Amino acid sequence: MPTTPKQHQSDCVEVADLPVVAAIRDTRSRNLGHLVFPSSEWSALLETIRRQSGI
Repeated sequence: MPTTPKQHQSDCVEVADLPVVAAIRDTRSRNLGHLVFPSSEWSALLETIRRQSGI
């Protein structure tokens, strides 16, 4: 699973941004599994975050 954790932070997640889904898991607790979201939902979430944070 490709990872995108931010360094120097204690609360990180890893995201596998795949063609059809995005799989997300806790970096510290990988053994607990992952959540899967349709790519369209993941993209909508990221766009909402960008819009609200002014990025």
